[in-house]
Amino acid sequence: HNTPTAFAAIRADGSVISWGSSSAGGNSSSVSSDIDGTIDVVSISGNNSAFAALRSDGSVVTWGNSSYGGDSSSVSSNLNGAVDVISLHASYQAFAALRADGSVVTWGDSGDGADSSDISTNLNMGIIGIASSRESFCAYNELGAAISWGVVSPFAAAVLN
Repeated sequence: HNTPTAFAAIRADGSVISWGSSSAGGNSSSVSSDIDGTIDVVSISGNNSAFAALRSDGSVVTWGNSSYGGDSSSVSSNLNGAVDVISLHASYQAFAALRADGSVVTWGDSGDGADSSDISTNLNMGIIGIASSRESFCAYNELGAAISWGVVSPFAAAVLN
């Protein structure tokens, strides 16, 4: 997995190694004890300058540029595995996590989809999938409805409504 200037790879033992530009996620030393394989990392998602790793216990670890989602401390209580995260998605500067209870958690740059507060009631249950673009996310629920946030083009908004 990569950002434009850094890489992260899951090793056979479930640990993660990263390299490249330290400001874009190449230096994961601040979270090394969280991605050392004690709890296996099962997937990694990268955006422009940060990484998010999904661990086998349903928790998420982030590193890289804090403005782009490398710092998930503001939502850490929603990413700690109390409710399993089942998938991670990245826009250019933000992340969205789909949890097993059908809710969505977002963090990173608010202009690229991290701010989902206006539609939070639509994202708190029943979501079964998420797609991402450069500046937005689109979730779909079990009824087939699509919910989009971030920078959504007028064309996309017309199609979704």
